[in-house]
Amino acid sequence: MIYKKVYFRLDRNGYSGSGWTNETYAKRFKDEIVGLFQSDGWEWINSGERDDSGFCPEVKKDMQELYLHPQAISGVVLADNIPHIESLLGTARSFRHYHTDIYEDYVLMTDEEYRGHLEEQREAIVEDVLEQFRTKRRDLYITGFNLLDNINAKYRIKRVGKQSQHYDLGASFISDIFNKLLAKGLIVTANTRKGTGFRAAKADEIPKEENKA
Repeated sequence: MIYKKVYFRLDRNGYSGSGWTNETYAKRFKDEIVGLFQSDGWEWINSGERDDSGFCPEVKKDMQELYLHPQAISGVVLADNIPHIESLLGTARSFRHYHTDIYEDYVLMTDEEYRGHLEEQREAIVEDVLEQFRTKRRDLYITGFNLLDNINAKYRIKRVGKQSQHYDLGASFISDIFNKLLAKGLIVTANTRKGTGFRAAKADEIPKEENKA
């Protein structure tokens, strides 16, 4: 089964980028859009949290989840279900669905399966981390924030049901590799004018007894 990140773009009366012009429009939209999805077997998963015009409902059906914003309904759904959702939205009276943007694939994968995949890539990840911090001279260090972001992006797998979680198992795995390289002396640090700097150790700086992470 193929899952896709989607945005169902909407046009509706009474809403601008700054919010609803009055509560009547907001209530009409929320009541109808929630009702449409509930009639199709979706569960309203945050119904008890808030009840004001700035609150957007979220619905779920099996592993599919959607965020019901008045400008665009977004989330991860089965690719084969996209035409059906478009047809469902086509029956609405308080808003109009005018376009669907379909983005990247998401996969069904457990944490255990993801860790196994990352373990298979460990050697390549280590090489990428070391390459990220290689400098031409010993007095050159790399500073800044989020220094592993490009490596995280390279190895990240977008998983169904994990899109709203702040914790990223892949980023944690790569951070652990980085810390092990630090501990083994394969990445060295120094205080710089811009804060702590990092670089890959030169060949003669690497402890002989140490192997890669």
